[in-house]
Amino acid sequence: AVITLLFRIIAATFEYTGRATMQDVWEFFSTDEGILLYMRSYSRKIQDGDPVCVYSNVKSKNDSHIRLYQRYSYRYEGISSGFKTKPLARMERICSEAARIENSKGLNDFEEGYEKGRRYLFQYYDPDDKCAVITFSDKKYSIKCELHVWYAFYRNGKLNCLREYNYLCGGRPKYYPYEDTFCEWKLPKI
Repeated sequence: AVITLLFRIIAATFEYTGRATMQDVWEFFSTDEGILLYMRSYSRKIQDGDPVCVYSNVKSKNDSHIRLYQRYSYRYEGISSGFKTKPLARMERICSEAARIENSKGLNDFEEGYEKGRRYLFQYYDPDDKCAVITFSDKKYSIKCELHVWYAFYRNGKLNCLREYNYLCGGRPKYYPYEDTFCEWKLPKI
């Protein structure tokens, strides 16, 4: 999938040090390796199966855009593996809120029903474990969480990201779309 992030910075008067900054966003996406979707709080059934082995690669970056390719597969035959094109996303920093990522008007079934696109919040980044927590709200305003991690850091503890993830989405189901035994053909062994 192709995701383009547009950045706009608005002056802030104070910062909560636990929340991600625009610099954190740029640093997190400053990698040539895959970024895995390690855990999420929701299921996305497509023909009775959840996408697995979900990872993104940074295709290009400039002063205002980050373009990602997102790839995924399925655990069973009948649905082809591949990648899906994602809509344009816009990112901005507003006051003490987390950095926002907004998909433009939906371009595929995942975004169906979101007339203005889905708003993502880049909530937290741990520069040591190279992991990030990103959230969004569904149509019923229920918060959904995603924990992303650089591929080479997949086996690291991710303790701070897990703590933040649990703070934001504790008590919700946890789905782990990356499994070593099934997904190892997608990326080099760690």
